[in-house]
Amino acid sequence: LASSPKLLDKTTAARQEEELARFRSIAEKPGQSSRGEPLFRALCMSCHTVGGEGGGVAPPLDGSANRDIDGLVRALVTPNAAIEPGYRTYRIETHSGEMHDGLLIKKDALGTTLGFMGGVQIFIESKNIRRARFLDKSFMLPGLLDSLDEQLIADLFAYIASLN
Repeated sequence: LASSPKLLDKTTAARQEEELARFRSIAEKPGQSSRGEPLFRALCMSCHTVGGEGGGVAPPLDGSANRDIDGLVRALVTPNAAIEPGYRTYRIETHSGEMHDGLLIKKDALGTTLGFMGGVQIFIESKNIRRARFLDKSFMLPGLLDSLDEQLIADLFAYIASLN
């Protein structure tokens, strides 16, 4: 089920633009892709793939060298703003009260399979599911860059921008 991102109020939109501008200026600084690669492997490859390697539960990042910095920054900083089809979070609530948020891998009469970071999957039998639905948020978590210093962020973007 496709849906549009929620409209932001003026204050939230302004705050988001400030955050995007800050990360854009960091991403445009000189970085060393060789230093960004290990960070990329640790942060991104548990979900994304490059050259067929990686978690496989998020879009492949091959060809990121062809994307502009603004697009890369927006994808990392505001993942809920534009969710690619197939990568919305799917929530399952069980009759026992458990809640599972993951990526919908498969759903049939027997049950539902959810995928998680690192390629982990769980199967929940239909008889145990009380409610299941897509959420209006990306499977990718916001705030991935928040704990990194500016040079690491620049290095990470340098590596991502080198991916053909």
